[in-house]
Amino acid sequence: MQAILNADGRLELFAMGSDQTLVHVWQKWPNGDWSAWESLGKPHPTLAPSGPDWLGGLASVPAVGSNFDGRLEVFVTAYIDPNRPPLAVRPGCDLCHIWQTQPSDGPWSAWQSLDSPPGWPLKETAPGVGRNADGRLEVFVCTPDNALWHRWQTFPHLAWSPWEPLGGSMRSAPVVAENLDGWLEVFAWGTDDSLQHCWQNVKNTTKPEEWSGWASRGSPEQKGIRGAPSVSRNKNGTLEVFTMWNGPGLAHIWQTCRAAVPGRRTEAGRRTSCLLTPGKPPVSRRTRTAGWKYLAAV
Repeated sequence: MQAILNADGRLELFAMGSDQTLVHVWQKWPNGDWSAWESLGKPHPTLAPSGPDWLGGLASVPAVGSNFDGRLEVFVTAYIDPNRPPLAVRPGCDLCHIWQTQPSDGPWSAWQSLDSPPGWPLKETAPGVGRNADGRLEVFVCTPDNALWHRWQTFPHLAWSPWEPLGGSMRSAPVVAENLDGWLEVFAWGTDDSLQHCWQNVKNTTKPEEWSGWASRGSPEQKGIRGAPSVSRNKNGTLEVFTMWNGPGLAHIWQTCRAAVPGRRTEAGRRTSCLLTPGKPPVSRRTRTAGWKYLAAV
């Protein structure tokens, strides 16, 4: 499930229902009482009569983004193939979305499909969604070969680009965060059980060559992580990632650089360095992290 803040300050929670519909519940006013649960239905409701009950329904928990104008938008992977795994060689899933037609209010749109990358269905993992500094949403998914793909709004809350590959080898759903400088950074559970990480090298980019390659952040005590990570941004702007691992409790790792050096930019116009001890060479914000630490199990 995922909770998000509406434009008017009310929390709203989205989850996958037991009947594989999208359900949500919301505060009636900021800090106030909650509504009853309400269903937003299945992404492909017409498929179910011709097959199993789960056909046309959610294959993953939802991911929620907030558009530039404040309208919430929900993304899910959905079953479109009746040969559900493990019977199918490839899971038959596509990416679907639904959105508020007005900020903080309904009615909600009808479900629409964003399809899947050419020649591939989607893996049964949740998508990841982030918002670029210019207000455009960007969504990330995994295919059954464990590669990451993405597509983005070509203008805030309007049309979508074609699918583009980002490569990598992922077990889990990607999670996305915007760093202090406005670049998107993506984290995922790699097939080698490490935390995998890639990022925009240019803010708001739509060019594949302006993304980094994949970098490994390792794992606690080299024992491997397990499950999709979670990421958030601290008050000082550093990103912090939390994950389960093959040991007790929860592990986390974070960026140690708080801000880029003012005025130090590449020819592409982007900041490249962190504030460091005088006399030491600059280090990229995204490659400088603290070691893994632990939050004790309860």
